[in-house]
Amino acid sequence: MLGEVLAPLSQGLLTMVLDETWISLLLMAGTMISVGGCRKLTRRHVHLRRPRPRTFLLEMLSTFQICACTNELRLLANVQPKPHVALTLTYIFTVLHGLTLPGSTCNPCGTLQHILDGGISVKQGGLKIAAQFFGAMLARIYMHHIWSLGITKVHSEALAQGCSEPIQTTETQAFCIELLFSAVFQLTILQFESVKPRLRVHLVALLITMLVYGAAAIAAFRVFCSTPMKHLSQIRRKEKRIRDDLFQEILQASAALENKNRAWSITIADSLEKDSVERRKVLEKGRHAAGCACASQAANRDAADSGGPGGSTIPCLPPSASH
Repeated sequence: MLGEVLAPLSQGLLTMVLDETWISLLLMAGTMISVGGCRKLTRRHVHLRRPRPRTFLLEMLSTFQICACTNELRLLANVQPKPHVALTLTYIFTVLHGLTLPGSTCNPCGTLQHILDGGISVKQGGLKIAAQFFGAMLARIYMHHIWSLGITKVHSEALAQGCSEPIQTTETQAFCIELLFSAVFQLTILQFESVKPRLRVHLVALLITMLVYGAAAIAAFRVFCSTPMKHLSQIRRKEKRIRDDLFQEILQASAALENKNRAWSITIADSLEKDSVERRKVLEKGRHAAGCACASQAANRDAADSGGPGGSTIPCLPPSASH
């Protein structure tokens, strides 16, 4: 009895664990745990007297974690209910990144800001930026290898899709949205400097989630508003193209009809000319035959009057020979 009750429960639990969403979540959790272990080993075995290798490794590992998790999180954007699941996961993983990656920038723009503020030197900033690019490249290779295994359907589709265009709107609108929300983000971060670090992580995560939702909503609204106008312009262009095509067809039909009329008139003229030539030949033959008959009768009469032999005829030559 107990086995019959636990069998469907275990099957449902296995199905839930093997679901694509849970596989992605386990993959991101495993990546974060692995990076956390590597960062701990770096702090323990890389001595403080060698700050450059230590800084490079910590920044590289932090950027690797964020880029790898972001690539995998991007595949869960269409999970239902949409966009609640995607926004919730964005908030949760932003909090986890903030708690597990203290002291890391993971962004060239943030590093440049620290350089301009005088927080770090130019050499240290350049080292961090190099580590960030190296970590992003490793994350791309790592995710490409994971996706090539074909564990889930979304992995196979992402691998087949390759590097796609992330901007879902025009370049001008994307630039304006990025500029607006970057300014809002930086100004809000300045207000969070006096907040406790534990609470600041949640506020920053909430801010990033709100900005992601706002940017997506604005882009979707602009695309939705521009869609009827695009459809109307396409209909107008199609109607104009249809009118132009009809006009071209009429011109072509007129030209074809004119060519047929010209060919018909030429054919009629040729046939009339041939008929007139044949009639002329027939009339000439008739006149020549009549002339020959009259000449023969006159010659017979003359012979009869003179008492010569009768019935003689004068040979009648064709019209061409008579001339």
